[in-house]
Amino acid sequence: MNPENNSSSADADVTPSGSGGSLTRNVGVNLARYGALLAVGFVLLPVIIHRLGVQRYGFWALASEVTGYFIYLDLGIRNAVGYYIALYAAQRSGRDLNETAATAFWASVTTGTVLTVAGFGLAQIFPFLFHITGDNIPEVRYAVILLSAAAGIGLPVELLNAVLNGYRRIDIAGTIDALSRSGAAIAMLAALMMGGGLFALGMIQLISRLAALIAAWLAVRRVMTDLSLSLPRHVRLHSFRRLIGYGVPTTMINLCSLAISRTDLILIGMLLGVRAAALYSIPRSLLEYANTGVQSLVNAFGAHFTHLHGERRTADLIELFRKGARIAGVGVFLLTAWMAAFGHDFLALWQGPAFVSGPWTSRADVALLILVAAFLPRMLAGITGQLFLATGLLSFLVRVTALEAIVKVGLSFWLIRSLELAGAAIANLIPIAVFEGFAIAGYLFRSFPISPGRLLSEWLARPAMVGVLAWAASYMLIRFREPVTWPLFLAEASAAAIFGMVAAYLWGISADERETIGRIVRASTFRAGQ
Repeated sequence: MNPENNSSSADADVTPSGSGGSLTRNVGVNLARYGALLAVGFVLLPVIIHRLGVQRYGFWALASEVTGYFIYLDLGIRNAVGYYIALYAAQRSGRDLNETAATAFWASVTTGTVLTVAGFGLAQIFPFLFHITGDNIPEVRYAVILLSAAAGIGLPVELLNAVLNGYRRIDIAGTIDALSRSGAAIAMLAALMMGGGLFALGMIQLISRLAALIAAWLAVRRVMTDLSLSLPRHVRLHSFRRLIGYGVPTTMINLCSLAISRTDLILIGMLLGVRAAALYSIPRSLLEYANTGVQSLVNAFGAHFTHLHGERRTADLIELFRKGARIAGVGVFLLTAWMAAFGHDFLALWQGPAFVSGPWTSRADVALLILVAAFLPRMLAGITGQLFLATGLLSFLVRVTALEAIVKVGLSFWLIRSLELAGAAIANLIPIAVFEGFAIAGYLFRSFPISPGRLLSEWLARPAMVGVLAWAASYMLIRFREPVTWPLFLAEASAAAIFGMVAAYLWGISADERETIGRIVRASTFRAGQ
């Protein structure tokens, strides 16, 4: 893709030289946001299950799952605007930047409004889809309506966050998201403690999305002072067509990814019942948290990739990709090592013995172990996906995700009936390994001047060594004394985390990066002492 540049000297003020945040700050804030959300989920999820009960939690999980799909129905405009904002910022094309942002914003508002209205219809058929009967039906319908409205408002929120991301200020977008979600979590805890149900939880989600919309709007206006989102002034049909041209392929990718990663919970609910869906949702949520953490890291690279691509600095682009792949690989192997080692004991303490006992096919800890192996290549491929999106290489991603979706859904229908929760996890393992492991790596080497040997050494061998060491240390701690209480679990997990971090520092990163970390620490210590 090579969109035309229509900038003028007057327009160029929208993207002054040196605009955008630093990669280090964007990565740091994004990872801090992830850590905060992980802590919130750790506290909130057991309270929701305890206060609502497994069955009502199953209703909430399914309603959140279905309405969460709304984010994928924006025709890819959210992804497209991030790409074009980064591209036009690099090219100093102020007019195109204004027209793109305004057109995308009002398109997302329109789509969100339609989806909010559609939520009323979804609420009517939802109980029949999941065999909900009796007194639960009115409460579930209200929750679906409120969550649909929250998802509809979420579309322009995500669009504004994409504008900030494209302008390389993902740190601001991440801060807004972390604050809104943390505030919602605190409110949900208070509501549950006071006896609130699904209606209260849905209302809190709606209010938090409204607050996030206001905050994101103000942030965009403050950071990009010359940007205008005026409806009649800057909305253009040709900008919409350009966005759709990039966005439709990403929509196909997102929908296929949806079928790959999010249909198993729906199929379990339909084939095995709501209780089984609640059991499976816990290990899958843990892997989604891990994947979100990796995405928090690699997403910060996307706008920087596009910026270098827009300036035609291919050598710098490849070098930044190599660095990102190695750093992300270390994080991926550490996360999977810790989850594989501590998963059983964590689930037993966090959710109770029902999640780690019974037939192996219906145990959450078994599903978790399989999903850890399944998600490993997906998380490793995250940085490559960012590179493809940042450089407009979409057609391959469309094809490979479509094939993966077909295989995944077919395996799920077959394996869930016979192997239950373990079957759903295995249905993830096989296609992810084939398509997101081998196929994406092969296309990467064909499309970019990257040495397979050097990249695999940096991206796979060194991070894998760190992961193996972290798993071995964790396993020895567990064998020495099984963590049957929270204090013992936290002590052993902390020791394993410290060992893994030291291993990552010594063997996972380069000497230059260790020197950079040292300078940052020394500078921070000096400022703290002033």
